[in-house]
Amino acid sequence: MIVLLVALATADAPTDRPAVPARVISGTITELDYPPAAFARGAEGLTKVWMVITTDGRATDCRLFQSSGHADLDAIVCPLATGRMRFSPALDGEGKPRPMNAIMPVRWMLGD
Repeated sequence: MIVLLVALATADAPTDRPAVPARVISGTITELDYPPAAFARGAEGLTKVWMVITTDGRATDCRLFQSSGHADLDAIVCPLATGRMRFSPALDGEGKPRPMNAIMPVRWMLGD
């Protein structure tokens, strides 16, 4: 069994009113995305990527923030996030969409 956990952590400066961070609304990273060579050698780890969530809910400017220690696991996260995942855009204190910097962790785990 393979379990991949995806969550977002914001990396923005505070505003006068509480803002609403972006959140995942569609797309996911599944066990089918596990690189075959990483699976074969039992590679596991936590990859974190930094990205910008735009006002239309797309991930752009994705970059490795923290390595899992396995280049093949790290390399697949940004293409999946930018190509497959969609987010509700962040909202400012007035409720208007705005771009947001985010750090997305992906836990690569092999289970029983």
